[in-house]
Amino acid sequence: MDKTIWDKWISNLNWISERISANGGEVEGLEILSPIPLSQVDEFNRLTGLSLPEDFVETITKFAGGFYFAWSLYEASGDSDWSFPWRGGNWDVPFIGASKAKPLIEVYNEFQNGFLTGSYNWIHRVEFDDNEDILLTRATLRQCFPLYLDCGGGGDFLVLRLDTDPSQILYLDHEWGFSVSGRAILGYGFVDFVTLWSNLGYPEVDRYSIFFDEERWTINDETEMALEWISWLNEK
Repeated sequence: MDKTIWDKWISNLNWISERISANGGEVEGLEILSPIPLSQVDEFNRLTGLSLPEDFVETITKFAGGFYFAWSLYEASGDSDWSFPWRGGNWDVPFIGASKAKPLIEVYNEFQNGFLTGSYNWIHRVEFDDNEDILLTRATLRQCFPLYLDCGGGGDFLVLRLDTDPSQILYLDHEWGFSVSGRAILGYGFVDFVTLWSNLGYPEVDRYSIFFDEERWTINDETEMALEWISWLNEK
């Protein structure tokens, strides 16, 4: 992770803000959180026994602990046949969201506790003990760090899977039992994913994303639909 990449992410944040506004949409102002101290990473590693990917660590300790940002095209879309993304970023929570006040371990524990004692603990019910997909999800969840604690109005999560090389970016959809397989995988490598996502203007992405590439089996900023979307954004 270097400053050139970071500058590209910020440039794309400014670009999509200007383009959404020009196309009649609504933008929630950007707020970038300060980088966090490396001691938070050390604390996370010590308390969890997990290792965060190097590119993720470099990002949050050298550039930003995350950011608040969202946009919407609901007013501009006109009708229900709209094929492009309705909105981007997240209106409810920050991307990553680590700070001095809310360290990495707290962000991680908030996510994990939802599956242990909170709203999503149904995944541990005995009636699912013979469901192979849910068993895999149970085994994987502890290895996941949340990038968005809440997606699409609630119940879904965008996470960074830590026990794969490169790391995986997963969309955990409650309607699919928080499956970690198949189209739940949106990308590989934290910096590579965010760069691609930023090139698309930080749209909401999930297993149904129009930017999902059936050949690469991840989202892609070079698909026909992605190029049409970028072209449409830049028309005005």
